[in-house]
Amino acid sequence: MYTIIKTPMSYKSYYKKGEILLARIQVIQQRIYGERKIGDIATSFSMHRNSVRNIVNIYNSLAPPEFREKIFSWSHFSLKEITSSCQFLLPVSRKPKFHSKQASLLEETKILSDFQNIKVWAKKLKMILSRKEEIWNLTIWKIRWIYKRNHLRVQKVRTKNGEIRSLYNYQTIGAFEDMHYDTKILADQKSLPASVYENLKHNEHLPIYEWNIIDVATRMRFMGYSRWKNATFGLQFLIFVLSHIRFCGILTTEQWWHMIRIHTDWWVEFFRGSEKKQKEWNDILTLFDADIDCYNPNWDIRKNLIERSHRSDDEEFLIPFGATWKTKDNFMLQAREYSEYWNTKRSHSWHGMEWRTPKEQLEKRWLPKWQVSRILDFPVLHLDESFYLLQEHFQYYRIQQELRNVTKNPLWREDRKGIIDFITQYPEKYLQVYAQNVLTYYPKNNDSESFPKQPD
Repeated sequence: MYTIIKTPMSYKSYYKKGEILLARIQVIQQRIYGERKIGDIATSFSMHRNSVRNIVNIYNSLAPPEFREKIFSWSHFSLKEITSSCQFLLPVSRKPKFHSKQASLLEETKILSDFQNIKVWAKKLKMILSRKEEIWNLTIWKIRWIYKRNHLRVQKVRTKNGEIRSLYNYQTIGAFEDMHYDTKILADQKSLPASVYENLKHNEHLPIYEWNIIDVATRMRFMGYSRWKNATFGLQFLIFVLSHIRFCGILTTEQWWHMIRIHTDWWVEFFRGSEKKQKEWNDILTLFDADIDCYNPNWDIRKNLIERSHRSDDEEFLIPFGATWKTKDNFMLQAREYSEYWNTKRSHSWHGMEWRTPKEQLEKRWLPKWQVSRILDFPVLHLDESFYLLQEHFQYYRIQQELRNVTKNPLWREDRKGIIDFITQYPEKYLQVYAQNVLTYYPKNNDSESFPKQPD
C-alpha cells in the first residue's frame, strides 16, 4: 500500500523514479482536500505554479466519481488502484500529432488496406497506386512514413548463403539480344480477387490468353491477346515482333550485328519439345538472323524473368481494372495504355536497370530518339481479329525465305521452270507488292542482281 505523506520529495525526483502518478495524486489531495495555495504546493514540490494548475485542471475535467471520493476522504491508494484508475493523470506526449505535409487519415487507411492485399515495399506500392490513378498526390516520402509509423515490413526471401545469382551478364548484353517468349492465362484464380476472376472467366467478349515477348536487356515487352491458343498464333506473333525489330534498324549494322535468341517453354502454343518442329521454326527465323530454343520450365531459372512480369500484370493491370471491363474494345484500350505505361513510365529495379524505364534503357544504349520512338510504337494486337493481317505478314516472309533459297543457286536465271513454279506458288498480289522490297532489311544481303525478273 502507498501512503500519502505530507512531506513529499521534489516533483522531479518522483518523475525520475517513475512515480509520477503518486506525485500528482499528492498535489491534487493537497489542493482539493487540504485547500493549500497553489504557490505553497509549488514550493513544497519544487515545481512551477503552472504545472500545479495543469494537474488540478486535469482532475476537474477527467476524474471519475470514485477517484474524487478517495481524494475527499484523504484515503490510501493501492498500487493496483494507481495503475488502473489513475491513468488519466499521466502526462500527454508533447510530440506533434499531425503535420500539414503528412498523409491524411483517409489516405493512410487506404495505404494500410492495400498493403494487406499486396505486401510490397513503399516504392513498389507508389508505382501501383500511380497506375491505378488512386491517391495520386501521395509522395513516396508520405508512404514511407506511413510504413514507419505502422511498423509495416515485407518478408524477404533469401537463399541459405545469401547469394544472389544473375541470369545474364547485364553489363555486356545488347538490346534485343536475348528475349523470352511466354503466354499467360488472364483468369488466374490463384492471383486475382473473386470479382476480377469471375469477370475474366465468364465474359465471352474478353480475351483469355496474353502473349508476351520481353527483352532481357531493356525489359521492353511486346504484348498481344487472344481467345485461342495454338502454334499458328505463336509463330505468327513471333514473326511480327521480329520483323518490327529488324525494320526499326536494330542490330543490322556490322557494329551492332548479332543473333536474336528467343527462349521459351515447351507448351502447345510453341513446339512442345518437338525437335522437328523446332527445326521448322528455326528455318523460318533464319531470315531474321534469329533462333529459338526450349528451356525446361521445371528447373531452368531463366523463366523467372518473364514469370515476374506476369505478377506485375496481375498487380498493376488486372487487379485495378479487371472487374470493370465489359467489352473487348474497353479491354484493348486499357491494354494499349498499360503497354505504353510499362515501356515508357514504369521503372525497374532489378539487375542492369537501376530504376530506369525500358525507354530510358534504350536511350542509354546510344540509340537515337527517333529510333527509340519507332521501336516503342508497337501495336497491341488482338490476334483473333488480326489473323489475316498476321497471315499475310507471315506469307510475305515465306516469300523472302524462298527467294533467298532460290537465288543461292548461281544458275537460277537459267532455270525458267523453277522461276515460273515459284511465281505461281504465291498469289500475284504478294509478288506485286513485296517483290521489289525483298531482302532489303540487310545491306549485306542486298544485291540488285539477286531479284528474279517477273515475266511479261
